[in-house]
Amino acid sequence: MKTNLYSLEDSNYIINYYKDILIGKEIGSSIKLRISGINTEKYETNKYRIICNFKLYGSFLVYQSIENVLDKLNLPQPSEFLKNLNP
Repeated sequence: MKTNLYSLEDSNYIINYYKDILIGKEIGSSIKLRISGINTEKYETNKYRIICNFKLYGSFLVYQSIENVLDKLNLPQPSEFLKNLNP
């Protein structure tokens, strides 16, 4: 499972960039999961990971790192987006 850590500022940029692209998309083959949100989760001091949330069976929430979701959808990784932001 791929997960990168980001500063809070970079996390906010990444979420703002990807939210319109990802929210509502489905991933999965046997069980289709629809992305219902993207948020940060504090991982260690001043470092955050970005997770995509999926609602499953009412209020049960499943999540995956944004990197894994982007891999499954064949979309560019946040590192590519950040390179363009800070050349």
